Amino acid sequence: MYKRQDKRKQRHIVTIVGYRLDKKDINKNRSTFNLKTVADRILRLYVHNDQIGPYTKIGFDEGENNSPYVIQTNWIGTKFEDVIYDSLLVPVKKYIRIRYHNVSAAINKLDEPIIEAFSQINVELEWDIYLDKGTNYKRDILDTKIKNSDKIQIITESFPKYIWIARLRSYSNDKESKVELDIIYDSSESPSNFCLHRVYFFNREIGKTLVKILDNETNSLWTVSYTHLTLPTKRIV
Repeated sequence: MYKRQDKRKQRHIVTIVGYRLDKKDINKNRSTFNLKTVADRILRLYVHNDQIGPYTKIGFDEGENNSPYVIQTNWIGTKFEDVIYDSLLVPVKKYIRIRYHNVSAAINKLDEPIIEAFSQINVELEWDIYLDKGTNYKRDILDTKIKNSDKIQIITESFPKYIWIARLRSYSNDKESKVELDIIYDSSESPSNFCLHRVYFFNREIGKTLVKILDNETNSLWTVSYTHLTLPTKRIV
């Protein structure tokens, strides 16, 4: 990584160690798809810079003339300046074959009927898509505000070692969040033919409405998505 205006192109190696979210505006949308995701609200990254030290800030700014967002940093206390990165490395286990873009594309297909299912409720919806260990997901469920019966069912089930979790939250006018559903993918599946591992509807009425919407869908893409939703999975509805 180096400053755009640096003619010598003095490069820095940085390691991302944290981030800061915009907690006020959940309507921000910078995704390739139309999904609203938690990642879209990242305001700043905190990195360890090999030449400066820890907790260097990296921010984002809108490019000119509707160009993509640019990366900026304020090395050594200077004002934020545009930087260019040569490469981005994300280490993962070799048997994790499903990538983020595979999951986000699949969720994008389900997003429209899910929005329709929530159309009678005045809430904002937001996805959180992330990779984690199955054991960590169970620990997270214990701290999630859902029914105890749902917690017991989830923590007593078997999961692959690494899973992709697509969690849908709803936000009411007072910005209180509520977990509505979790969609689980086995990260070791083949990217060309992967399907859902589990679907948990924590809002029973919304779950039943969504199933009815998908039942009425005739488009082949939705049919494939719905087949994946019902046959290989267990659901709480």
